[in-house]
Amino acid sequence: MTTPTTLTQNKVILLLPYFGRWPEYFTLYLNSCNYNKWMDVLFLTDCPIPENYPPNVRFIKSSLSQISSLIVQKLGIIGYQLSSAYKLCDFKPTYGALFEDHIVNYEYWGYGDIDLIYGNLYGKVKTEMEAGLDLISARAEIVSGSFTLLKNNTYNNQLFRKLTNFNQLVISDQYEGIDETSHNSTIWTGLNKLELPQSSFTYLIAKEATEGHIKASFQTFICENLPKQRLIKYHHQELYFEGQPIGYFHYVMNKRRIYFTYPNWKNLPEVFYITETGFYKYLWQAVILSPLKKISSLFFYYLKKMPSFTLKTLSKPASNN
Repeated sequence: MTTPTTLTQNKVILLLPYFGRWPEYFTLYLNSCNYNKWMDVLFLTDCPIPENYPPNVRFIKSSLSQISSLIVQKLGIIGYQLSSAYKLCDFKPTYGALFEDHIVNYEYWGYGDIDLIYGNLYGKVKTEMEAGLDLISARAEIVSGSFTLLKNNTYNNQLFRKLTNFNQLVISDQYEGIDETSHNSTIWTGLNKLELPQSSFTYLIAKEATEGHIKASFQTFICENLPKQRLIKYHHQELYFEGQPIGYFHYVMNKRRIYFTYPNWKNLPEVFYITETGFYKYLWQAVILSPLKKISSLFFYYLKKMPSFTLKTLSKPASNN
């Protein structure tokens, strides 16, 4: 697992430890990686390796136990054992140190999520990379957990050690939100980054940038919640939301809704559309079928709930009043 990894001559590597089983949208993610060959993507995983995947994607077999051992070895947290795969989110700022063997020949390393589909992501980070910025976040408000790049140098790779109470927080069984805001949601309503908990990576990066130690970019070039009656258009490897190109669509909010589904496309069409209910090859489908799909999904969902609700209602004891 510690074999140095260089996939191509690219300058960027995205580090994605993933354990359990691949999600149903995994093929969508891989296909969009195929159209972003400027970036290498490395999975450390116990999942079956797919039969087909892009040349800039690589899989290394690993386990939570092996990652736990690496945390002990590389980060010096004695006796540590990961409580779950989700707990790894707290370790995202440490990936430069934790997976240092895999980033040796890269100018930038990064982390992110896979419940998303990329557009022309390079167009959104090219200028910042050419300027040599130390951190590039996909959101203006926070250091984005769904996609962030860091310049590969010793200072940046060890920044996490300046986080307040880091060792105490990472040994908890719960996800503490270290990689973003330490669960402080007021950042979305205008809170200054320097008012966030000092245990959060967003606070630390803002502080380091304010003091002139690093240069960071916070710009929102993504969509993470597609509203009703809006759509995203994919056109020849570009994603457009409200007519503007975006780096990716992160369907973290939309996928929670019962009517949002994924296509079984083996390859991405050159043109397709995404609405609040999922993916469509043609505009007429997105406009006409999407609302019908939402109505029918909700109807059958509540229809299934109806007998249970009725039974509970009828079984309640009669009131004495």
